[in-house]
Amino acid sequence: MKFKEKFNINAEFEGLFTEKSKEEELEHEAKMIMFRFLNELEKMNSEKPIKKKDLAIALNTSASFITQLYRGDKLINLLTLAKIQDAYNITFEIKAKLNTEIIKVENVQKVNETKIIEKQPLKKARNSQ
Repeated sequence: MKFKEKFNINAEFEGLFTEKSKEEELEHEAKMIMFRFLNELEKMNSEKPIKKKDLAIALNTSASFITQLYRGDKLINLLTLAKIQDAYNITFEIKAKLNTEIIKVENVQKVNETKIIEKQPLKKARNSQ
């Protein structure tokens, strides 16, 4: 194996570090929204987890479609969400919040982490005296 071949980085791996287009960001966000719905369905039945096969039967669809949803290969639509609500006698609640709230929390966490890092060397210096 040549040196160049040994350290050749795959295009897929490089893609992790490149900026994503707006369309790719929106597709990712759509998948995250879908996963939140599926996660809520799982939480409702935490004592007895729902089998994908049973969910497929309840929604009158194929087990492979359900697998594709859980993998993120397909996006769930509103009709399917309505079928889930009907089949499991549940209602999904929708709540909106501004993204600035999330940013504020992240910034506070970063500030706290910075303070901890700054304090650690001081403690070591005091203990060594």
